[in-house]
Amino acid sequence: MKNSMEFFKIFKAMKNPQEAIIEIAGGNNNPILKNAIDMAKNGNSEGVMKLAENLCKEKGIDFQKEFAQFMGYFK
Repeated sequence: MKNSMEFFKIFKAMKNPQEAIIEIAGGNNNPILKNAIDMAKNGNSEGVMKLAENLCKEKGIDFQKEFAQFMGYFK
């Protein structure tokens, strides 16, 4: 994914957030995605945030910057 705007466009086009995340991540066979969805369903938002931070760190992405930009789309 090139940037958070691309994510936002995909997210907005889907009927529900879970569909959007599955589409972006490439399907239900991804164990990291399954873990994130399970955490979200169980209300573990702190775990989901930590997972996202770790994934961004592995990819060399500044999580705080990207998250702030993403949240700016909802203002």
